[in-house]
Amino acid sequence: MFRQKPSFLKFLFARHSHGIDALFFVGFFSLFLAANYLEDAPGSFSQNMGVASLAFGILFIVSAIYPLWKRFAVIAPVFAHGAEIQGVITDIYLAPDGGIITYEFSFSNKTYRATDQVNHLRKINALRIGQNVMLVVNQQNPAQAFLRDLYL
Repeated sequence: MFRQKPSFLKFLFARHSHGIDALFFVGFFSLFLAANYLEDAPGSFSQNMGVASLAFGILFIVSAIYPLWKRFAVIAPVFAHGAEIQGVITDIYLAPDGGIITYEFSFSNKTYRATDQVNHLRKINALRIGQNVMLVVNQQNPAQAFLRDLYL
């Protein structure tokens, strides 16, 4: 049976936060400075600043991506081996930069409740309490479930 793999880019856009945005901004700004400074004469103060800016840029970008990649590494195996079932949205909490979606589902004759944090208001605004949604559930740990359409 063919299963779609979750997209890291969709995950990134659904789960990013403003702190991550700041790290990316500082990282790319540092890379911009590095590109400007590295054009100067070898061994000069400006070129040394360019090397430092390059190092900080890479450090900030990696520190922004690593926690997201680590979280994605938890989600990807569930999508690869999990069960697709239908659930119902029971609550939606909205915040200025996103929100939390709570849903219930039945798996192996037990009812579970799980949440998904979404930092993308457009995705949340399309959902309604009582709406049926497709979930991907970890068969070994059914309390771990994810909204399928959020990551595919």
